[in-house]
Amino acid sequence: MNISKLIKIVAPDVSVNIRPGLHHFAREKDGMICRFHLRVDSAGDGLLVANAAAMARLAPSGVVIAKALLEGNERSAIVARLKKMFRGASAERIAADVAAVERMIARMESPDDGYPILNLADPALGPKSLPLERPIMADVPLCEPARAARVMERLWALGIPHVVFIAPADCNESHLTQAVERGSDLGLITGVRGRGSDLAAANRVAD
Repeated sequence: MNISKLIKIVAPDVSVNIRPGLHHFAREKDGMICRFHLRVDSAGDGLLVANAAAMARLAPSGVVIAKALLEGNERSAIVARLKKMFRGASAERIAADVAAVERMIARMESPDDGYPILNLADPALGPKSLPLERPIMADVPLCEPARAARVMERLWALGIPHVVFIAPADCNESHLTQAVERGSDLGLITGVRGRGSDLAAANRVAD
């Protein structure tokens, strides 16, 4: 299923007016937190990423719908907004598109045996390879906290929601903990890559 085609309506009368960049959302379902990052590009289209693991490409109308749904807006309000923004789209068509994006978000929260539009861990499982304007994840060698914070702020500004710190064998535990905490504070998905025996030393894994 190609969501970008499904929810593409006609050219908008006015700009979508959603700030380009990353928008972060967290939703709880069945006691688990699912973190969504909506990346809006300058042209108004975008990407919706769930837990830095599954991604859907969205047309401008889909960006508006996804953001509104993740903000908890009512379907009727979303339909009314899109009706004003996009020429020639009936309320019935818009309502169907809203329902389609709502189902897609539910799939991304609980994919079960089905894959969302594109699984970032294994792009071959998606319907086709799709070039991205910018990457979704960046590997960053662990460095002192102030520098790591600047790097992460830059990644956020570029719309890259997932950072993985590369930990050396003799990594500074305080630097590692502070880097992960700062990334979480910014809204980034943060991870650590290193040898298991090194990360298990002392309290690194627990921290």
